[in-house]
Amino acid sequence: MDSEHLLVGKNHPVWTIFDKTKAEVRKAIIKARIVSGTFILNSDRKFNQAPSSVCKICNLSEENISHFLLECPILSNTRITYFQPIKTYVTEHITAEVWHSVFQSKSNIIRLIIDCRHFSQTLRDDKIMNMIETKTREMCYKLYIKRLKLLEAMDG
Repeated sequence: MDSEHLLVGKNHPVWTIFDKTKAEVRKAIIKARIVSGTFILNSDRKFNQAPSSVCKICNLSEENISHFLLECPILSNTRITYFQPIKTYVTEHITAEVWHSVFQSKSNIIRLIIDCRHFSQTLRDDKIMNMIETKTREMCYKLYIKRLKLLEAMDG
């Protein structure tokens, strides 16, 4: 988590929930774990909790945050379903040209998903950033649920 965006006395946008149902709070908890770096993936497991850092779902690559959010082929349908509306929303507000120049790298796309405030100069509007936060919270939660169901099916 980048501490330069943390403000004393102000909640992180991940907790900006307008519909405070249990489902929305669960989504915020998952996103907060991702933001804070406490969302545990195989590459994060220490002390032999996991025999390998390789993704148990696809067995192709190390399971880290980049793999989880952008690369795991087994999660691709879920990712496309929830990321495409984020990209569309952002490009409607900053143009496709700006999207391609700012978000050409995976690291910037990951930053956008994890904490869009990194791009406050580009996005320029709290309303836009709140909407992106809502959409990325939903995406992270859906990826988490899909991953959890696949892992449970493998174990059970």
